[in-house]
Amino acid sequence: MEQQDKFGRPIHDDVFRKLVHYGWALENCGYVEHEAKPNLFSLKERGVAFYADMRGTKEVPIWTEPSPLFYWRFETSVPDWKKRRLVKSERKRLEAAGCPTRLSFHEMSPPDGLMVKEDDGYCAVCGKDFQSEGRFCSDECEGKAGQTRTTSG
Repeated sequence: MEQQDKFGRPIHDDVFRKLVHYGWALENCGYVEHEAKPNLFSLKERGVAFYADMRGTKEVPIWTEPSPLFYWRFETSVPDWKKRRLVKSERKRLEAAGCPTRLSFHEMSPPDGLMVKEDDGYCAVCGKDFQSEGRFCSDECEGKAGQTRTTSG
């Protein structure tokens, strides 16, 4: 790791110690630091590459938000529900290892952000793993969700 952001600006010792801790957690989770791009870590598995970027951006300097920017590249054949499931799962795994992550504004914003929707192939009512787009595994569960909204609203 290097004690500077990707623009060559120095990173304060206190922030850098936090980044080193995150780097250690990432390595313990199987991530590897990019040789030519210090402070950028990646994990490549079948069909996906996850990235944890601690180099900062113009919009969010690393010293104002030191948790790694988390992003990914999936093979085009992976459906969106599965992408969301894998992203959520990986972020939880990293959090448990001591490395909280953040997502870009783009990934959280309509209309194109992957994480705008909650759909991840699990039913929002009963929790069944139905492995498809949508929030519900059946019309029955969708009806139950509608009843809950009506009675609580």
